[in-house]
Amino acid sequence: MGLLDGRVAIVTGASKGIGRAMSLRFAREGAEVVCAARSADLVEATAAQVRAAGGKAIAVVCDAGLEDDVHGVEQAEERLAAWIRRCRQLLGEIQRRGAETRRIDSIAREPRAKVDRSSCVACR
Repeated sequence: MGLLDGRVAIVTGASKGIGRAMSLRFAREGAEVVCAARSADLVEATAAQVRAAGGKAIAVVCDAGLEDDVHGVEQAEERLAAWIRRCRQLLGEIQRRGAETRRIDSIAREPRAKVDRSSCVACR
């Protein structure tokens, strides 16, 4: 369990250096990270590094010195939180519909038609 589980961290200047390092560290501690910087390619690279390491991150191009850009970062944080809520709802829905967790080897012994049916139910 990380120190920042369930929290969203907004990191400005996340395109390189300390900002990139902080984005990676916050993600390792369990935070969902909004990586913000002026350079689109570099900030996307940071977010990609966070995701490759198993974290959750989005990249937002903005200049923290401009008020309108800062409002864009706030909206991105809200979108990320909404996306995470929706994923949790979907997982809950799958569990409510009776999807069961089984070992791969037990699924391999099932007739293909049965596996296909159960996969379709779990994905609705």
